[in-house]
Amino acid sequence: LDWRLSDEPVEKDCSEEGKESSFREGVRCKVFLGFTSNLISSGIRETIRYLVEHHM
Repeated sequence: LDWRLSDEPVEKDCSEEGKESSFREGVRCKVFLGFTSNLISSGIRETIRYLVEHHM
């Protein structure tokens, strides 16, 4: 899953640095999902499928 601060709207109470587009493009987050066979059999498979389908 990928996320960038530049994808979010600028908030009113944001710092001056936070308003700069070059700074906002540099703030990123990548989330890696890991799971075991126990999690799949517990019913979380549908949740993971939903997240992947909707690019969340």
